[in-house]
Order: sequence, then structure tokens, then C-alpha cells
Amino acid sequence: MESAERLFAALSDTVRLRILMLLAAQDLCVCELARLIGIPQPTLSNHLRTLRETGLVIQEIRGRWRLYRLGDIPGPLRKILAELLEDETVKSDMERLKEYLKEGRVFCDGEAE
Repeated sequence: MESAERLFAALSDTVRLRILMLLAAQDLCVCELARLIGIPQPTLSNHLRTLRETGLVIQEIRGRWRLYRLGDIPGPLRKILAELLEDETVKSDMERLKEYLKEGRVFCDGEAE
């Protein structure tokens, strides 16, 4: 029961849902997510910790960066997340991500990929 409570609590926050949607499209580091969503990095890190604790997000170390990607998302939850693509905030996030990727990724220290 406790793991279900944590999962539902993690999904009850709009910012965390936006994080999941962005990570469904692209693995991203903290600074990229913070820039795309428009919140301070420490706040974003707290949200990511909550998502990691539920297994919805996985942290992967690549060189100097900690990249985040989706973890194991159950089928029914994937359907719900797909429906969020119609949300105006999510559409805006996806458009910002698309533009950001088109311009070339710039990681936290300003180094381009």
C-alpha cells in the first residue's frame, strides 16, 4: 500500500507530470529540465528525487552529467501520460524542447553536445 501511496503522491504534482512528459521525449539533465520548465534547479532536484524514489525516473551518469530518463512506466499510466499531450502547458514544454534540441544542446557548464 505504501508504494501505491508514493506513486500517486508523485503523480499528483503538475511539475512532476511535466518532467515525465519531457523525459518521455528525451533524456535530459537537471539544468536542461530546469531551463525548459522554468523553475530553480534545487526545486527541480527535489521533484526528481521523488520521481526516482517511485522508479518513474532513472538517473544515469554520463561523464560529468547526471542525465534522467523514464523508468518503468506501467501500461495504464502510459495511456494517461499520452493524453497529457493535449494539455496546453505540455504542448508549450514540448515546443520549447523541440526548439532547444534544434539549436543544439548546451549542458550545465555551457558546453555544447
